[in-house]
Amino acid sequence: MFEPALIVAQLAGLESWQRAHASFPAPCGTAKEIRLDEERVRAARRRQQETLQARAAMSLAAAPPPVASTDQLRAVVIHPHVYQRRTLVKALTSDGRCVVIADASDGAAAVGLAVIEQPDLVLLSQQMTYMTGFEAAPEIRRYAPRTTIAMQVAGSEYFDVALAAGAHAVFSVGTPLPRLVAEVVGVAAGAAAS
Repeated sequence: MFEPALIVAQLAGLESWQRAHASFPAPCGTAKEIRLDEERVRAARRRQQETLQARAAMSLAAAPPPVASTDQLRAVVIHPHVYQRRTLVKALTSDGRCVVIADASDGAAAVGLAVIEQPDLVLLSQQMTYMTGFEAAPEIRRYAPRTTIAMQVAGSEYFDVALAAGAHAVFSVGTPLPRLVAEVVGVAAGAAAS
C-alpha cells in the first residue's frame, strides 16, 4: 500500500526523467509504426514508475525507525554505495546528537522518505540513481520545508550548484568524517532550534 505523499514524490522523479528524455528525435516510419513506438514508450514509462514505487516501498519496509529522544536530531542518509552509507550512518549515530531513522540508495527514495518521515536532516550524495542530489534537493525542500539538507559533492566546483539546488550544507567527498558530522549536525541543530 502506498502513501499519497510517496506517490507524489515518485511521480516527481518520473517527471524529472521525462523532462530529461523529452528531446528524442522525431519518429520516422508509417503511422502504424509510430503508434507502436509510442505505445512501447508509454509501457516503458509505466514499468519505470512501477519500479520506482516498488523500490521506495522496499526501502521503507526494511525496518521500523528507531524512536528519537526529544533532544536528538532525526536523520535520513542517502548514498548509492552501501559501504559509504553505512559509514555515514555509523558516524552520525556515534555522535549522540543524531539518530538515523532511515537510509536508502537513490534520489527517488530520498524524496519519498523526506515526505513521509519529515526528518530534521537529510544527508544526500550528488551522484545517485533515478534522481541526482541536485534534482532531489528542490523536491525535498518543497515537500519537507523544515528539513535541513546536506549534500556530498564530487568536488568544490559543485558547491554553488548544490547550494542553488537547495542544500543548506555542502561538503566534498574527501571531508574527514568527524568534521563532516560536526558541521552537518551543527547546521541541522541550529535550524531545528530556530
